[in-house]
Amino acid sequence: MRKIALWATKGGVGKTTLTASLARALRDLGFKVGAMDLDITSTGLHKAFSLPGDLRLGLDTSAEKMLPIEKDGVKLFCLAWKLTEDVCVGWREEGKKMEVLGEKKWFPGRKDFLEEVLTKTVEWGDLDFLLYDLPPSSGTDTWVFFDQAPDLYGIIAISQPSAISVVGLKKTIDFIKREQRPILGLVENMASFICPECGKETYPFTSDRIDLKEFARKAKIPFLCSIPQCPDMERLEPHFRRLAEEVLNAEPKVLRQDVFSMKDRLERGIIKGVLRI
Repeated sequence: MRKIALWATKGGVGKTTLTASLARALRDLGFKVGAMDLDITSTGLHKAFSLPGDLRLGLDTSAEKMLPIEKDGVKLFCLAWKLTEDVCVGWREEGKKMEVLGEKKWFPGRKDFLEEVLTKTVEWGDLDFLLYDLPPSSGTDTWVFFDQAPDLYGIIAISQPSAISVVGLKKTIDFIKREQRPILGLVENMASFICPECGKETYPFTSDRIDLKEFARKAKIPFLCSIPQCPDMERLEPHFRRLAEEVLNAEPKVLRQDVFSMKDRLERGIIKGVLRI
């Protein structure tokens, strides 16, 4: 099973939509695919598959694990089904005993919860690909994921072509370098907006447009494809199919760490134990 993470340190770049669309495209190519939602504070993968947030998962009693729900030929585990869709869950870094209605209960911290979800909760069965929809974070959630996924096949970095989004993209690539994890390539999402009436394409952002193909060339990472925006899903399907084909042909690459970047972080007084340099 190839485990692939779709990730960006910046939110709002379309990780969840791309995760769902790539899963369907790989399914259409004949593969067995699963997708897992790991955004602990803003779970949304179930909505990308038009599913409600209150479904009850089945249970494999012999393995004592939950069974994912299958939709559109894709096996899904979404955190909304374990947490809730409507109520904000406040997360502490560490677990804590608290008194609720006169009874003391143990509430796991975000680290404990994510470790359990990644290693003990789900029985995926036989899959060719397992896609992870990661949260937009370089904090605890991301560290836990990388710690618990030593067999990660590769990361797909996602960015819009806007100057604002590329600030987050630079941090994403830097994190991947420091962790020495394999990257499959970069996806340019929301590259343009296609009018469903006339087919005209326009640049959809107010900040300056950045050439992400050139960015990928300088960063020495593969540029996988550009995905436009359009309310007509049929117009987008060829783009997602191309992404799936690019992923199949991509070779995971571990990027060389930037010595100058490491030196700059140290000179700025960043604590070694925090960044794991």
